[in-house]
Amino acid sequence: MDIFQWIDQHPLLPFTAEQRQQIARAIHGLYDENRFDKVRTLLDEVISHYRGSILASIELEKHVKTDKEHLLKELHEHLISLKSEKMIEPERALGTIAFREKLAQQNIPMVPFYAVVEFQAHVTEQQKERLEAALAKVGILDSLLTLDAIKLQEDAVIRPQPQLLGYTLADFLQPDMDGNSGISSVVVDEVLRSIPISNEGEMFSIDEQGHYTIGCLVGHAPYDGPSKFIGRTSRKRYQQEKIQETEQRITMCKNELMLLEQKIESLHEQLIQVQAWLETLPSDKHLQDLQDEISSKQLLLESEKKEQDKIDETWKKTRNELMKLRQQLREISGQLNKALTKEVLEQAIQAMDAYRSGLSQFIVWHVEIRNVNQRIKDVQLRLDEIDENIEEYHNECIDCEQAISESKAKIKSIEQQLQLEGIEQIRQRIETVQTQLKELNNLIYNVHNELPQAQQNLRTNEQNIEQTKKEVMFWQQLSSQWQQALAFELELGFIPLEQNDAVAISAQFKPILQKYERSKLLEQLSKSFLTEQAYLTEYRMMDFTEDVDKLPELVEVADDTFKLFVNEFDQKRGRRIIQMEYRGQRVSPYYLHKVLNEELIKSRHLLDEQDRELYEDIIVNSVGTILRRRIERAGQWVKEMDQIMASRDNSSGLLFSISWKPLTAETEDELDTRELIQLLQRNSKFLNEEDLNKITKHFRSRIERAKELISLRNEGVSLHQVLKEVLDYRKWFTFILSFSRVNEKKRELTNNAFFRFSGGEKAMAMYIPLFTAAYSRYKEAHDMAPYIISLDEAFAGVDEQNIRDMFEVVEQLGFNYIMNSQALWGDYDTVPSLSIAEIVRPKNADFVTVIPYKWNGKQRMLSI
Repeated sequence: MDIFQWIDQHPLLPFTAEQRQQIARAIHGLYDENRFDKVRTLLDEVISHYRGSILASIELEKHVKTDKEHLLKELHEHLISLKSEKMIEPERALGTIAFREKLAQQNIPMVPFYAVVEFQAHVTEQQKERLEAALAKVGILDSLLTLDAIKLQEDAVIRPQPQLLGYTLADFLQPDMDGNSGISSVVVDEVLRSIPISNEGEMFSIDEQGHYTIGCLVGHAPYDGPSKFIGRTSRKRYQQEKIQETEQRITMCKNELMLLEQKIESLHEQLIQVQAWLETLPSDKHLQDLQDEISSKQLLLESEKKEQDKIDETWKKTRNELMKLRQQLREISGQLNKALTKEVLEQAIQAMDAYRSGLSQFIVWHVEIRNVNQRIKDVQLRLDEIDENIEEYHNECIDCEQAISESKAKIKSIEQQLQLEGIEQIRQRIETVQTQLKELNNLIYNVHNELPQAQQNLRTNEQNIEQTKKEVMFWQQLSSQWQQALAFELELGFIPLEQNDAVAISAQFKPILQKYERSKLLEQLSKSFLTEQAYLTEYRMMDFTEDVDKLPELVEVADDTFKLFVNEFDQKRGRRIIQMEYRGQRVSPYYLHKVLNEELIKSRHLLDEQDRELYEDIIVNSVGTILRRRIERAGQWVKEMDQIMASRDNSSGLLFSISWKPLTAETEDELDTRELIQLLQRNSKFLNEEDLNKITKHFRSRIERAKELISLRNEGVSLHQVLKEVLDYRKWFTFILSFSRVNEKKRELTNNAFFRFSGGEKAMAMYIPLFTAAYSRYKEAHDMAPYIISLDEAFAGVDEQNIRDMFEVVEQLGFNYIMNSQALWGDYDTVPSLSIAEIVRPKNADFVTVIPYKWNGKQRMLSI
């Protein structure tokens, strides 16, 4: 039929076998059991379902397109914001942002911690990353520094509590102030000295490896790439990275929008095609005309038959009723003396109707008469009751008028009598006496209540006077003892004073005394003494407490509070003395420090020329030659690695490259690696005085920094260790790994770019540089040497296509490899031959079986 031909002509419509059967059944019973509309409905359902799927796809793509457009708009706004920002800021909660805007509107000086500090020159990149990660994890990085006390809301403020002794963050960071910050560098330095760098028993501390301690919480900060916020250079670099990342996302978003528009346009074309299909659907017009004519004739015939049946039924009912009426008349005519004619029966019916009407009227009149008679009786009874009430009210009115007249006469008589006796004066006197009596009673009551309390107050005041006299005497004696202790302390002369009176001394050291506790200072002093004793053994450092005279008996005071003052004085008047031996004499550390500084200055002047000769002879000549050779060799090795990676071809079109980038100088006294290499590569005969000074200054600075780092690691400092640290040329460079795709520019392989790779691309990014490095090193071996590598759980998580590419890389590089894996066989077309061993342990047996296989490049066969 035409319908099935039409279905076959449109294979895109998803007609199932069941739907085809339903259409066939509907056509078979056409116009008898159903109409052609059912067939059309079955067709329309499939077409509507197909159209609905297209419309759903269009709406879905439009929704995705709208999301992409919003995302593109947000990315543009974010890019503009990044480019307009002077300083990139960490992510903050909305409440924190609102609170800081409020502080700015109120002109309250405040600045985040990271914006006013900078790493010191000796801090390595790894230490920078670790310190910033730890500071971010404990919440210090973005906390505020303020001068005034503020009420916090969804934010944090650092309160400086500097430690004069100990290892703090000030050894790694230094203030880096902006002129408009409103916070002084002194405050920043105090904050840096308030953060200890230690992991030994501190309630709060961090260290340069990223560890941190907060009370009972101990942790290690996660790795998040290089330093981003501490230091202007870090912030600028991070801002440029974010700008580049945002620009890349904008480009990707635009490309995705273009693809979505093309897909939506294709779906609209499919909708137009579906509408064209509907216009070509087969019609049943001719069949319907014939069916309508047959149906009309059948309806007319059935209508005439029904009309005839109705007439027959009506005639039968009428005939039966007539027979019943005739039977009733015959029965009634036997009791009446009437002729059963029409005229006689009509007269009888009229007479009966008249009688019924008169009887009904008579009944109504009888009921009305009874009701009227009853109302008359009720009214008469009510009139009798009203007459009796009127008579009673009249008698009561007469009695009331008589009583009122009598009462008025009595009142008038009493008033006349009272006027004669002076009643007004008596009333006033009575009120006065009552008031006075009430006041006297209150006064007596108050006196009785206050008398015991007044007696008790008198006794208490007498006791307080005696106690106060004892306290005055006690404070006088204690003041005298403090004056003697102060005089003894002034004689020691450890600390320079502006004035010698106690008030001036207290004002001078009040800020320090408020910030530090005596117990904490003593604890830090003991720790420093034990730490430095190992380094100062030649000076025989001693720690002892100065003997003092026994404290005289003070006036005994009952209050225990004063005994605490006595105990405090007894504890504090003793002086802890540290002395050192120098040239057979006991001297103070201050004196020794001064003498050693003077000797150090003299020694430096004497050593300058010797250092210069040492650097010229060793660094420029012998050691410089070795350094030049090794740096050239390493550079050549990097070039070979880059060429090998660039020649790798894989299915995804992803290429890698590597470069060896010289580092920049970390301090002003040092040279950039590029400039240093240029100077070392010159012939020493052509180096002028300025070049020699630069090299000498550079290595002197590096040696000093190396000494500090080695001492911080608690390692013994020796010249060999220092020179090994300074001349390690591998630390003068950094490796940069880059990637590129077909028709794309080369980009640095950052963490963000790596995590956007697919699983196979990530594997390639890890394995290809690793294989390349191993291959480039093996190339230096003898021609007969094997290129052996081994992999445990080889290529885990990599898809089949990329595993094939990895084996191709391994084969191209000529490696002799051993790999194990749970599911890997290695039978790929890129592998020409392979020995495979399957290890089987049947049903928890106490032995394993090895099944050998051979792969010949095309087929894997059991090896017997």
